[in-house]
Amino acid sequence: MSEELKAAINAPRSIVPEIVVDKRLWGSQTQLTLNESTSVAFLNVQPHQALSEQSHKLRSELWIVVNGEMDVELDGEIIRLSGFGARVFIPAGAHHRAYGLDAECTYMEIAYGHYDSNDIVRYKDMYNRADA
Repeated sequence: MSEELKAAINAPRSIVPEIVVDKRLWGSQTQLTLNESTSVAFLNVQPHQALSEQSHKLRSELWIVVNGEMDVELDGEIIRLSGFGARVFIPAGAHHRAYGLDAECTYMEIAYGHYDSNDIVRYKDMYNRADA
């Protein structure tokens, strides 16, 4: 595989992914990603806690609430995500963080591009981990 092809496969997504809901006789199927380089994780935010305000160069992210609700700060704008399926797309380079509200919230993070746990710049952090 050429280096150019590897770079293209591992490039972060620059636009919101198309989420396809396909009605079936037995219900429905929701497709979140298809033939893309992704990493998936479930994150749990405790009440009144927050992730650091951060950004990533190598990946964009799609956050989808599994249960509960949370506030998301995305480039200075606060967005309330409430209930199963509520979602927000976070482009590579965007400043973002999640805030826990009055109850625990679990969300799924789909990272598009190359996932590297060191690909993070922390701007603000309630646990004193900020880089800048």
